[in-house]
Amino acid sequence: MNNEEKILAILESHSKMFEQMNARMGQMQADMGQMQADMGQMQTTLTRVAVTQENVVIPQIKLLAEGHDLLLQKLARKERVEALEDDVALLKTVVKAMSERIAELEQAQ
Repeated sequence: MNNEEKILAILESHSKMFEQMNARMGQMQADMGQMQADMGQMQTTLTRVAVTQENVVIPQIKLLAEGHDLLLQKLARKERVEALEDDVALLKTVVKAMSERIAELEQAQ
């Protein structure tokens, strides 16, 4: 094989490599086009989610927070409830003692 044939063989192999590279580049461009279309769809979906969040979700969360604040304001404080429990326990004890004294007085008559 002489030099000219070697050069032609090298040129043919380079030609095949360039064809393969062109095919790969074409596939990559198609893939990029699909990715751009997908990104456009994702952007549309993201915009819809943001609008829904702004117009529906956030106002409902604010309403829940307001309701929670109202409930907290209406609920009796823990200290007050504990004091009332102590008072009720004392009253139960007094009523029980007085009931026993009344029963004893009734038996004595």
